[in-house]
Amino acid sequence: MQRFNKGFTLIELLIVIALIGILATLGLVGFQRATATQDLQSSTDKLITQIRTMQNISLTKSPGDSVDKVNMTLSSTSYQITTDKYATPVQAMSLNTLPSTVTMTAPTSLTFDPFVLSNNAKAMITLTSSVTNVSRRLIISQETGRIRLDTTGSANYLASEQ
Repeated sequence: MQRFNKGFTLIELLIVIALIGILATLGLVGFQRATATQDLQSSTDKLITQIRTMQNISLTKSPGDSVDKVNMTLSSTSYQITTDKYATPVQAMSLNTLPSTVTMTAPTSLTFDPFVLSNNAKAMITLTSSVTNVSRRLIISQETGRIRLDTTGSANYLASEQ
């Protein structure tokens, strides 16, 4: 009588399961890093867009209009454009919250006055991913309001941004 082996042995199954576990772990780590990198990039892009929106709203003001002051308030986890148009109540655009893996180091507020450039402050905003420890720095020029994404690793103001 002949015996045919059909199926796999327990050792073969355990080896395959162990290999699948190792590959899944490597894939998960890579996926988490990719997600954190994408969160940092999208947060940076969205913040740049919101700063430009604040600047564009400021450009619609008339010279000497101190009542319609437009600024942006920032914290380590969120930011928001506000305007004190007509003094009360303070009008605010939607609150933008950063992903939980991204933190921000920034001044507490930003303003842009297109008519009196000395009222503007130069600013450096750093967004950092807690997963990858990668940082992106935004540098805002006092004179022009230009937003520069610094990629050098040691952010310094350029001569034109002093």
